[in-house]
Amino acid sequence: RLDPSQFMPVAAERGFASRIDRWVSLTAMKQLASMPGKPRVLINISGYSLQDKEFAGWLVKAVRATKLEPRNVIFQFNESDANSFMKQVAQFAVALNEAGCRISISRFVGAPNPLKLFDHVAAQLVKFDSSYTQELANKEQRDKFTQLIHHAQEKGKEVMVGFVESAAQMQQLWTLGGINYLQGYYLAQPENLPLIPAGDAVSSE
Repeated sequence: RLDPSQFMPVAAERGFASRIDRWVSLTAMKQLASMPGKPRVLINISGYSLQDKEFAGWLVKAVRATKLEPRNVIFQFNESDANSFMKQVAQFAVALNEAGCRISISRFVGAPNPLKLFDHVAAQLVKFDSSYTQELANKEQRDKFTQLIHHAQEKGKEVMVGFVESAAQMQQLWTLGGINYLQGYYLAQPENLPLIPAGDAVSSE
């Protein structure tokens, strides 16, 4: 099993990165559409796809084609890509927000002037980097984490924290306040769902 960081740079060099993101996005949305109730899906998008000017419009068409409730579909970029391609991410966020979908910034570590990003990118959710979960015992890091959470909350953002692997971590995180969602192996193991072929259901035109 390869991590995306191993194959996406190679795919990008050969012009395939956007195709992979399209396949992943459509497959995830079809999977969601096949589930009972109204679950939500968070889809990671690589920074490479920001070079594809048609990508945001294609995603909007895909959401409509799968007949999902748009607010249940969350598209996520990591903080590094969001800062590197701020103009493109801002435009992407506007297009998807107008369609009713939501935007998340992941691997959020709080770069210098960290919350300035949200003045440019209309994201509704922020997912903090795993380092914060792993360094809860470090008071200085925990204090920084708490401050960032509260600042994000003041900006009206929902907060997600991942890599929760023990009851002790979960208890510590809840005591920080301002966290909306927890994710990690302690709460639930990843599930292997049957793969639904994405096919060619959405035109790129």
